[in-house]
Amino acid sequence: MAALESDQWLRDQLDILRIKARKNARELAAICGISQAAYYNKYANPREFRLGELRSLDRIAKHYGMRILQEA
Repeated sequence: MAALESDQWLRDQLDILRIKARKNARELAAICGISQAAYYNKYANPREFRLGELRSLDRIAKHYGMRILQEA
């Protein structure tokens, strides 16, 4: 998957997770252990997310039949 496509894929997954989990950006940021401002910056540039942050979101996403981390 090309970098721009994978960035958009992750943004789409985060948007879907936000809706399905009924969480706002502040709450998703708290799940990641980062500030809301950092979440927005990483949302704009998804390659800036750290693996641990994505794993935290992935655990929540699995409850909704989703995934945040892509398989290699």
